[in-house]
Amino acid sequence: MVNAKYSTYTEPVLEFGVDKATVKAKEKRTILEDKTSTLGYRGENSAVKSVAYLFENGKLTSSAIALSYSYTEEIAKFLSERYQVIGKDSDGAYYFINNDSDKYNMGVRLSVESGFIMVVYVPQSPKSRSIQAADLQELKSILGI
Repeated sequence: MVNAKYSTYTEPVLEFGVDKATVKAKEKRTILEDKTSTLGYRGENSAVKSVAYLFENGKLTSSAIALSYSYTEEIAKFLSERYQVIGKDSDGAYYFINNDSDKYNMGVRLSVESGFIMVVYVPQSPKSRSIQAADLQELKSILGI
């Protein structure tokens, strides 16, 4: 259990594999978009622009949130107190995991996108792929960045 100092935003639904109805029941923000493979929500405060969910075969495969660039330092601290930093890629994105490297089941990617911060949450599994460019493009579209 994390004794968090930062409450910058409410994390999106992170129960990967649940159906769209379950996400809708758990998500308390105002819905902006409901399409076959996506859901989009309005942010709940000045730090949060929007929230997006991607579905494949009716099941949640990733969650993302677009945040105001002015909250960059606070967002980094928010994630660092909840997750372990595992690295940075050549594009400047930071990666986190939700447990020790041999026990984690979720990865988090933090990147700067067109003046916003984008945080993407994906499950880890033997058959899961890394965050593909097409998925990132779709999430960016839903998030409006």
